[in-house]
Amino acid sequence: MDTTELSLVSSIQRVNEKNLLDHKAISGNFLYISSLTLRLLLYRPASADFLANESTQSTLNLTNSDLKKAVTAHA
Repeated sequence: MDTTELSLVSSIQRVNEKNLLDHKAISGNFLYISSLTLRLLLYRPASADFLANESTQSTLNLTNSDLKKAVTAHA
């Protein structure tokens, strides 16, 4: 191989390495955004309509003292 061919091969290798790194970065970002979206869906607060529903209130049946006990037990 002459110098031009070696230069071309090394340029192609650099481009391939950069493309591989870009692909890994994009994949990592996609996974990170997916995990954030999943967390948002799982941990979003209940809607006001759901909490205002009478059957929900009777099912939850939590008072302030119950909540304080739960918080202190967790701490």
